This record gives sequence, C-alpha cells and structure tokens, in this order.
Amino acid sequence: MRLLSSADYTTFKEIINPEDERYAILSHCWGSNAEEITHQQLTTGTYSVGTTGWQKIVRCCDLATSRGFDWVWIDTCCIDKTSSAELSESINSMFNWYQQATECYNFLDDLDVGGISLSLQVDGDGRWKDALDVQDLDRLSSFLDSRWFTRGWTLQELLAPKVVYFFDCRDVFLGSKVDLAGLIALATGIGHDILTGKTALETASVAQRMSWASMRITSRKEDAAYSLLGIFHVNMPLIYGEGTKAFFRLQVEILRASDDQSLLAWGLDEPESDIPTRTGLLAPSPLDFSACRRVRVVVHRSVVIRHGGDFSTPKTSNVLWGSVVSLIRTAIGVLCTVAAIVWAGSPPSPMWVWSMLTIQALFWDPWTTAIFAGVSAALVTYVGLQQIAALFPIPGMFFALLLIPLSWLSLARTIPT
Repeated sequence: MRLLSSADYTTFKEIINPEDERYAILSHCWGSNAEEITHQQLTTGTYSVGTTGWQKIVRCCDLATSRGFDWVWIDTCCIDKTSSAELSESINSMFNWYQQATECYNFLDDLDVGGISLSLQVDGDGRWKDALDVQDLDRLSSFLDSRWFTRGWTLQELLAPKVVYFFDCRDVFLGSKVDLAGLIALATGIGHDILTGKTALETASVAQRMSWASMRITSRKEDAAYSLLGIFHVNMPLIYGEGTKAFFRLQVEILRASDDQSLLAWGLDEPESDIPTRTGLLAPSPLDFSACRRVRVVVHRSVVIRHGGDFSTPKTSNVLWGSVVSLIRTAIGVLCTVAAIVWAGSPPSPMWVWSMLTIQALFWDPWTTAIFAGVSAALVTYVGLQQIAALFPIPGMFFALLLIPLSWLSLARTIPT
C-alpha cells in the first residue's frame, strides 16, 4: 500500500500493514482521465494544478492535515495502474484499506447545498428535527440524487470505513455516515443499523448485498464484479477484457466461500413469461438482484428466519458438547448393530431386535440411521420368517404381522430426502 504525504502533496511511502498506520482516505467520483492525476504524473511533476483532479488532492490533504493526519490514500494517484500486479493487489485489498482508515472523506462534487448543514436538520433515524421549507427540501433531495450513490466502486467506500464525513463541492461539511444514515438508507436501500455499525455487514444475505449494487454503474463491465470483492470477502485475479464473465466468476467464488444460498434467488422481479428465457444457475449481472432487498437467510439449526427471529450464533461450548453427544450416539449405534449381527444366528428374540432398532433410530444421524435401520429391518424379517415357519404360533403371528412391517416403515422414515 502506498500513502501520500498530506504536507507536500507529492511524497509517497510504502507500507505493508495498513492496520498499523494512521491515515485518512478519500472517496469520490472519478472525472475524465484527462482531469485526474495519476501516480506517474505526480512523481514526475507533469501534472496541471488547474485540473479538478489536482484540486481534489489538495482539498483531501489539507483536510487531513487539519484533522491531524500526516498521510492520506487517494486511489487516483496512490496506485501505479501501469503495473497489472499492483492494480490487482490494490483492487483485491481496497475494501480492507478503506476499513482500516481512521477517517474517510467523501467529496460530493455535484452537490452544492448553499451553506445548509444536513446534519443539523436530520437526526440519526432520518427524521426531520425542524420544519423545513420547500427550498431546504430541494437541497436535501439533491443529496440523495448525487452521482456518488450510483457508482459501483463507491458502495464499498460507504460500507467499509467506520467513520465517513460528507462534503459538498464547496467543502461544506454535511455530516457523518451515522448522522445521515436515514437519508443514505433511503438512497441505497442499505439497512440503518448496518450503516451505523450496530449490525455487522455479514448479517445481510448475499442477495441483499447484491441488491445494493444492482442499480450502480461502472465504466467497465468487469468492474461490476471487481468492485464487490471486499463486500463478499473473496479474492480473484483480474482479467480485463473478459466482460460479464467476471460477474460469473465472482458468484463462483462466493459459493465457495459461503453457504448462503440466497445467491440463487435472483430474478424475483421478472414476469413469469420471461422466466423460461433465462437459463443457468447464476445471475448474468447485479441488476438481476434488484428485487432482493428483503431476502433473508435461514439459520439451519433452529430453522429461524432472520426477520424478527433469534439468529444468534451458537456458542463454542454448545458446539463442542454437540460433538461429544454425536460420538456417544455413534458408539451406541455401532455396538447395537454388531450385537445384532453376532446374535442373529441364535436367533435373538423378536422383542430384543425391535428394541435394538428403536435405540438406533434415537441415536443416529439421518444417513447412518438409514443404513443401520436397514440392517435391523433385515434381521427382524429373518427372525420373523423363522417364526412363521414354526406353524404360526401366536407370538410368531404377532411378530410377522406387526413388527416386520414396522421395521421397514422405520427404515423408510429414516432415509433423508
């Protein structure tokens, strides 16, 4: 990672562990390539101070200096984009770099609020503190319409940093991410508690996180996938030129790293007449998740939906105890089955075999229960046929007519679906 000195705007230093550094970071919308200042231009002095890209660097550095920071990170000039290896490392690490930053400054250069401070008008839940006139409401709506909320790369720049400060084109302070969480939630669909840090990002399902990116755009098709790597905690090599295949590769990596099957819930807003035209397991683009903002995941152990239910993670002690119980059950099942096979030549009494079958059904997990219940059912049938051959005494008839069908019914019920 390469940091820029906030004192002279041109000095860089290389760092290995961003968590050990104190630095500020910039979030912004890129202008044209001619306006932005590259790493090569800054190191060689071939930049123009009249460009908006240079002005953003100066504004960010000056703001960081006033806040007590000696170093900043700005994506336009802190990445050597002529090196494909460095570009790949940077994109795969960018979420972490924003997450480790002490402060993030967000420049909304297409917004001019004319001096009104939104943080004074809106509380943490997005409710108006005072009555606003029509002019003020128009200014607030322009905040929601900022281009920054429509770009693909800025989604991780909103989610990753703990502290984000918003400024308009005149460097008027608008408020923090926490102050404006209500408005930002309206503009992005991201939950208020996630924006304020009360709830972890990972509590949102994969489909929900995809929905946040569904209406965002990127200059290159591949960036629609690459900009989401950190949000799903996955890594993959960059192949510019692969087009929409990048998004398919992203979904494959998500499936490998997570058991959240909501990734397959795309296309919920499509008319039924269009469904047969879509084939394949994975979505063609983030746009296909636009109707997935309310998709929740299920906790399999308790079968509780994460919409008003208790979905706390089981404690480690509970998991360990469950493993011990599973081992005990396994031992009991093995002993019962071995005993059944050894004693089958006697043959054992019908009631003993049936008791053995019942014990196994209680102590085994689904597939192993099915296997050993099958052994038991075969033994019960074998003994029952011997009883039937003994000219149907009353106990034999009871065994044949009742226990044999029940043993096979028990086997059928244990087979997992």
